[in-house]
Amino acid sequence: MAFVRVGAVPDLGAAWMLPRLVGPHKAREWMMLGDVVTADEAHRLGAVNRLAAPEAVLTEARAIAAKLAAGPRRALGMMKQMVNCYGTMPLAAALDHEADAQARAFTTEDFREGVAAFKEKRPARFGGT
Repeated sequence: MAFVRVGAVPDLGAAWMLPRLVGPHKAREWMMLGDVVTADEAHRLGAVNRLAAPEAVLTEARAIAAKLAAGPRRALGMMKQMVNCYGTMPLAAALDHEADAQARAFTTEDFREGVAAFKEKRPARFGGT
């Protein structure tokens, strides 16, 4: 959050997102002081999900990407949408949306594969449909 060093303000939604990640007090501190934030502090406050040694970053990122790519794409997409919109939605509306999303997920081949894999005690092989 070095914008303050050049007399600018955060952009690309940073001032909206950062308080939701680290709380309003830390967000103001990071934005208004422009100090370097250590990886450990960013991790502790939830601004980053994981830490990796510099030489392992690409390996870690590829492992996460592979895990996501092997997952149930439609369900993953619906989960992403849920997290993106539920922060501003009343609980009742979120529960209605969730029920609709679950009903749609139940119609996918990936759901059928996931249930079959669970019953057969084997890893699921999702195809993205």
